[in-house]
Amino acid sequence: MLRGMDEQMLLKMCHTLTPVFYQEHSYVIREGDPIDAIFFITNGIAWTYTTGNNGRGVLPTHAERLVEGQFFGGELLEWLRKSTSTSRNNLSKLPISSKTLKTHTKVEAFALMADDLTKIWSYMLSRDSEPLQFEAASIIQRAWRVRRSKMGDAIGTSGQIQSSRA
Repeated sequence: MLRGMDEQMLLKMCHTLTPVFYQEHSYVIREGDPIDAIFFITNGIAWTYTTGNNGRGVLPTHAERLVEGQFFGGELLEWLRKSTSTSRNNLSKLPISSKTLKTHTKVEAFALMADDLTKIWSYMLSRDSEPLQFEAASIIQRAWRVRRSKMGDAIGTSGQIQSSRA
């Protein structure tokens, strides 16, 4: 998911990472909770799972092991990509986790908090729009110069518009 991302954005993300530590068998995020961070596991083992109701109670239906080098919370990044500037700044509308993240052993990770990620994302979008604004200004200036030079051909030395019937 992070492949192909702008290098400056990745560097800014790295600078805002917060180290977090969890004891074994700790819940990090439960299914149905808002995803307020992306967790990059640096040490330990965690499990993600979804639950289903079999009529007798809630049982895990699908489990996946996460180890060093893997992450949880990619939905937050997807949410950012699809959001508008208004919804992006409203952290009360975070995506809801469809999985539970629970540690199996002690886990060390880096967390990239939603608030930090939205600030980085907004900065990168504004930075990326600067070349577009410059390009748009250049196009308008060129069009104006062309129009002005055509008007200059139609204006005589006296400043009066010349008729083509002259």
